[in-house]
Amino acid sequence: MYGRCGDLECARQVFDEMLQSMIADVISWNSIVAAYMQSGDSKKAMQMFYRMTGLCPDAVSLVNILPAFASARASLQGKEARAYAVTTQLIQDLFVGNAIVDMYAKCGLMDDANKVFERMEVKDVASWNVMVTGHSQTGRFEDALGLFEKMRREKVELNVVTWSAVIAGYAQRGHGYEALDVFRQMLVSGSEPNVVTLVSLLSGCACAETLLHGKEIHCYAIKQILNINKNNPGDEQMVVNSLINMYAKCKADGLARKIFDHVAPASRNVVTWTVMIDGYSQLGEANDALELFSQMLKQNRPTKPNAFTISCALMACAHLAALRLGRQIYGYVLRNRCEKSDVLFVDNCLIDMYVKSGDVDMARVVFNNMNQTNVVSWKSDMECTGVAQKLWISLMG
Repeated sequence: MYGRCGDLECARQVFDEMLQSMIADVISWNSIVAAYMQSGDSKKAMQMFYRMTGLCPDAVSLVNILPAFASARASLQGKEARAYAVTTQLIQDLFVGNAIVDMYAKCGLMDDANKVFERMEVKDVASWNVMVTGHSQTGRFEDALGLFEKMRREKVELNVVTWSAVIAGYAQRGHGYEALDVFRQMLVSGSEPNVVTLVSLLSGCACAETLLHGKEIHCYAIKQILNINKNNPGDEQMVVNSLINMYAKCKADGLARKIFDHVAPASRNVVTWTVMIDGYSQLGEANDALELFSQMLKQNRPTKPNAFTISCALMACAHLAALRLGRQIYGYVLRNRCEKSDVLFVDNCLIDMYVKSGDVDMARVVFNNMNQTNVVSWKSDMECTGVAQKLWISLMG
């Protein structure tokens, strides 16, 4: 009860008292693991699960812990749980089977997920949805579409999750028109789109640069999502950010800016700022991009830029050969190092900015200090070398 109400402290206190009194059973352990999962603490949920010694986990135990393994990408532990489910015959439980398929899918192990899925004697729409979504999110779009068509042939009920996964798959491949066609089929079927559906659709419109269709989705969003009190503000923010991105990618930066300005400064998150700055950068409006980047940092409650925001600002500096501002951004990068996965992207933009601004020496310094490089890094370095050679020839001539 305490766990479901969000009072994790009281839930843990009651559980510990039961443990000391030696009256804790599988149900008690399942409840505390579920409470930690509900609070979003998958690490603690796993710790508690492995403390459950002397008791045999049941179907509920596995359904509780498998999402934790999925969240942590702990595929090894997930495989151990699957082996236990096979040994105890718990894998025959529909919910356990779905949880195992979902765990494999979220760990990117779609072949393993497919093996479990194919061996399930009983499947429901959730089983199919996990597979369609997993294939879509791991880039196996043909497999996702194949399953989608198979669901239709076998008369499996398609719900909003199924439709949204297919629309997202098309959008991620840049097939905006196909995504819109599936959306129309979805509406005809009577299924109600949700926020994920609309965000995926707007992404598809942005990729295909279909402004007219984007405006149609905007109208639909106004009627169904935006300015409705009962809606989650976070959901509304996702749609607004996607609208700004769509209009910017469709070269309608004026409309994108109107939506951006309509968002209260306190309600703008880093994505809101970034999609607008990126829009200006991509359209060659470098001055507007840098002015907005400056506003982002100078407002009363500054929004911390992420790696992509910084990269967009550096691209704008490169476009203008704005070396002084580029150096200031480099200083910010040095003071606020990005996540390891983002450093390479930022460093490549730094090299490009220095090369296009004429400071080949600093471009080489950044390149030499990189812990990791890729094709883009080497291409920029070769451009740097080429610029240096041309400068040397001009001086000698």
